[in-house]
Amino acid sequence: MDDILNEKFQRRTLILGGIQGGLFLGLVGNLYRLQVLENKHYKNLSDKNRIHNFLILPDRGLIVDHKNTILAHSKNTYIAYFDRTQVQDIPILVEKLKQHITLNEQDENWIYKQLKTKTKIEPIIIKEQLTYAEVSKIEYFLSELSGVYTDNIRSREYLNPEPFAHVVGFVSSISQHEKTKNSALLMAPGFQTGKTGIEKFYNDSLVGRPGAKKVEVNAYRKVVRTLAYEKSIPGDNLVLNIDSKLQLKIYELLMKHNSGACAVMDVHTGALRAFASAPGFDTNLFVNKLSHQNWNDLSHNIHRPLINKLTSGLYAPGSIFKMLVALSALEKGSITSAEKVHCPGHYDVNNHKFHCWTWKTGGHGYVNLIDAIASSCDVYFYKLANKLKVDDIANMAKRFGFGSITGLEIAHEKAGLIPTAAWKKAKYGKRWSMGETINVTIGQGAVLCTPMQILRMMAALVNGGKLVTPRLVESTPEQSSIISVNQQHLGLIKQGMHNVLNHASGTAFNSRSKNKNFEIGGKTSTTQVVRITEEQRKKGLTKNSRWDLREHAFFAGYGPTHDAKFATIVFVEHGEFGSKTAAPIGRDALLLAQEILG
Repeated sequence: MDDILNEKFQRRTLILGGIQGGLFLGLVGNLYRLQVLENKHYKNLSDKNRIHNFLILPDRGLIVDHKNTILAHSKNTYIAYFDRTQVQDIPILVEKLKQHITLNEQDENWIYKQLKTKTKIEPIIIKEQLTYAEVSKIEYFLSELSGVYTDNIRSREYLNPEPFAHVVGFVSSISQHEKTKNSALLMAPGFQTGKTGIEKFYNDSLVGRPGAKKVEVNAYRKVVRTLAYEKSIPGDNLVLNIDSKLQLKIYELLMKHNSGACAVMDVHTGALRAFASAPGFDTNLFVNKLSHQNWNDLSHNIHRPLINKLTSGLYAPGSIFKMLVALSALEKGSITSAEKVHCPGHYDVNNHKFHCWTWKTGGHGYVNLIDAIASSCDVYFYKLANKLKVDDIANMAKRFGFGSITGLEIAHEKAGLIPTAAWKKAKYGKRWSMGETINVTIGQGAVLCTPMQILRMMAALVNGGKLVTPRLVESTPEQSSIISVNQQHLGLIKQGMHNVLNHASGTAFNSRSKNKNFEIGGKTSTTQVVRITEEQRKKGLTKNSRWDLREHAFFAGYGPTHDAKFATIVFVEHGEFGSKTAAPIGRDALLLAQEILG
């Protein structure tokens, strides 16, 4: 019996030993395969988990005024983002994040919107402008937030953003349609690109070159050492021709009227010393995620803060256009400087009355060319419609840059419209009429231009006929062309503009300079937005009560009159009278330019 038991025991021992031996050999084989045969494969996986590569965003170049006053620079900020390829369940991750940092409904919606619009390799931004406390919490719980990262990046900041909003512009996160270049920088978390103003026009110069770093992390995803590091290279700095002090003072003058624009330019070089569109807006709002409330406030503001009124606003130039009509008539020999025309306050054509602005007081009486410019007599120019074709006027206007963009370093500049007979035929299939030419002679009707085109014209009228290209950036080469125009004719126009402010009959006589060493010349303009009917005139209506239906006010000027140095354009939206609202701003802008810049 004992022999049988011993035999069974020995048999079981052999079987168990064989099994144990087999397991041992299998374990050894697996270890050999893992450590020797598949060592490279698992080493790569291990390195992937503990070694990370990161781009280092470069500082954007500084934007400064001509005295090196900083207008835009970069500052430190923290962001959090995740790599979706490392996240198994995004909704669960979002819930975990909410336990550690504040994520409101808009933050969550933004996360899911990025998931729809971004490629799988692009980082998904969780939140920008993190507080130090939020960063600390995320870092503390990194081991349970798979795929989540924080980064200390350089973000754009604007100083005095509102007055410079339409000069400097702003940066913001890159959109999908902008990702046309094959650059890793475009995929980097926190990367921003220029959207408007100088930031957009000179984006490639301002961006700089990214750096890179390779780091090793431990099991808790904490960085234990840096394996490689390449420093980023900042973008180029840009020096503007703008003077900050002048810009701020002019912006303050504009804001007293709620909505308008003003620029001051060197008439010989095109250097812009001030370039303000009001109201501006806080460009820092766009650097990070813009809230729905902020967007609604800006986009529904009746004063249109997002529109650069100097380059993107199209308006009828009004009486300022009369100088070009006069030059056209002088060139054609249709008038002489001494010839006088009678103004009874209206001009009748085919039973239609074209009113002069002095219609209530019986008109200007007899005026010559210089008088007509100084007192802005409409009837004088109405009657030129009998002697000029619209194409004659268009030809002169185009020589002075109307109908084309000025070439300023700002995106989305508009070219405006200078109508011709062929234009109307092509657009409406109709012939041009005498009544339309009458409207064009006083800068109304189909004529549309930007304030910057008027400024460019003013500079050319007083610098001897040189059409300069406006320049915001100091390093932009000077460009100009010579206009084919009679110098004696220019002299007559300048005399008329001198009298606008320095003769008792001038429309801006009350805005004249008290500084005899710096007299100012120029031209006022009041342009209709909605026509006042004959019936309304008989009832005594001279202006609309609603702000958005009132006339626009313009003043284009220069100084000093004896040797012009600066030119200015002032536009006051629905400002009613150029002589009362725009001209005083223009005078102050020119006097300030002389005081500050000399």
